[in-house]
Amino acid sequence: MRISAQAVFAWADFRITLAERPRAKGRGQTPQAGTDSGSPGFAGRELLREAVARLRDGRWVAVVVALAFLAGVIAIAGRIASGQAADNLRETALAALPLAAGTLTGEIEKQRLVPLVLARDDAVRGALRRAGKMKEKALNDKLKSIAGDASASAIYIIDTAGIAISASNADEPASFVGIDYNFRHYFQEAMSKGAASQYGLGTISGRPGLYLASRVDDGGKPLGVAVLKVELDGVEANWRSSGFLVFITDERGVVLATSQPDWRFRALAPLSAEDTAAAHEQLQLADAGFEPLPIRRGAGGGLATIDNAGKPRQFVEVVQDLPAAVPGWRLWLLTPADAALSSAANTARLTTLLGLLLMGLLAFVLTRRQRARRLRQEALARMNAELESRVSTRTAELTRSNTALAGEIAERENAEAKVRRLRDDLAQANRLSILGQIAAGVAHEINQPVAAIRTYAENAGRFLETGKTEPASGNLTSI
Repeated sequence: MRISAQAVFAWADFRITLAERPRAKGRGQTPQAGTDSGSPGFAGRELLREAVARLRDGRWVAVVVALAFLAGVIAIAGRIASGQAADNLRETALAALPLAAGTLTGEIEKQRLVPLVLARDDAVRGALRRAGKMKEKALNDKLKSIAGDASASAIYIIDTAGIAISASNADEPASFVGIDYNFRHYFQEAMSKGAASQYGLGTISGRPGLYLASRVDDGGKPLGVAVLKVELDGVEANWRSSGFLVFITDERGVVLATSQPDWRFRALAPLSAEDTAAAHEQLQLADAGFEPLPIRRGAGGGLATIDNAGKPRQFVEVVQDLPAAVPGWRLWLLTPADAALSSAANTARLTTLLGLLLMGLLAFVLTRRQRARRLRQEALARMNAELESRVSTRTAELTRSNTALAGEIAERENAEAKVRRLRDDLAQANRLSILGQIAAGVAHEINQPVAAIRTYAENAGRFLETGKTEPASGNLTSI
């Protein structure tokens, strides 16, 4: 597939116009003619720049390559299918070829027996011995009867001078009796070789036919020639009814019998001057041009193209030599191929296109699924990464919280320990205070009596020193 530069530029221009309109509306302006942005040179540069950018982007290249590949595959599929259809048609033509050849050779072999039998007929020999000295009405009637039974166009007897002395059409205006056939090749060849055949135009009737001749001998002495002319109208009609295009060519490539009447006495290829002269003499066609048939070969695969009023048609061509019928003859059978080849190619192209579209659709679906799966996996990976990040962050936060909490717990435990120590110290202090108070109380309670005792004792001592025994005794009693 080819994409022209004009198409690329037109598409780019359309895209740029659509892109410029919203921006112009947004600015409250319309593109002004004559400005740099609206000038043809600027637009061309922008188009070229965008086209080059797209080509560099590779998308257009990929599309062009894909379309070219698709077109190539479809073309190859059509060519392969056409080749297979041509092979099938060739097999059909090859199967029909022996039937077409058998129709011709069967008719020729059947007619060839008649002059052979007449060459040994006593009535024919007797007439030739008389060499036209009397009318041969009985023989004429006999030949007419045989011609009717054999479906022959004419049967006649020629003497050694080449003059027809008896004929199946003796009672007709176009009688062969008395006609000089000494110039005919079949007469000359039969006289020299004993038998001959020649396809040509009738001297009297002007109708083409195959002449089969056998020499009439009498004890090894040539008396004349028995000739049968068969027109191959029945064979040609049979060929036409078969649906094939069938024709016979001689050794020069000139068409003799054919299912296409306007091809008779045309040539497969342009004849040389020498071959043209020989064909004129052989076929007795002084004014025939032997125009080449409108057949072109070389299309490949045994295909031939026939130009029919400017409309070429394709045929599958098969050929068979017919040495048993007439030496140098070839049978050509052409079967129409346009419809079969076109149908096969179109079916193959359509099937290939549908197959490629299905494959493309399947590839697209699989690609979309794979892409969706990849996107899901990527989304899942992102979610997992996000979750892992969140878990890591939360774990770090929890770690920090745990660390802080552990610090707080340690601090609290330290504080509690301090509190316990303080409480213990306070309790100890309280106990010591109580003990102090108790001790103070006890000391007070003890010190007063002791002091009193000391005082009584001291006083008693002084009383005693003074000799006052009674107060001293009272103090001692108080103590």
